[in-house]
Amino acid sequence: NSKDRAQKRKAAATAPTATSSETEEEVPVTEPPLVLVIGGTTDVLPAVEESKREEVRKMMEELAKANKATGSARAAYMTWDESRRR
Repeated sequence: NSKDRAQKRKAAATAPTATSSETEEEVPVTEPPLVLVIGGTTDVLPAVEESKREEVRKMMEELAKANKATGSARAAYMTWDESRRR
């Protein structure tokens, strides 16, 4: 039984180093797209950014509306829940 525990501790000790090396390997993967964007044609990028900005703005507005609706409902529920506890 004590041998099993020792093996588990060794596995736990080696696990963090394995995960840290994995994340280090993932970092270079995110770099090539940035290089492509910088090296890409500048004529296309502003149009793409503009359409994305519009999409993000619409999404934010929808989220804001949803948050107001759920937020007020959540606040009402919380006060009702608090009054129930007391």
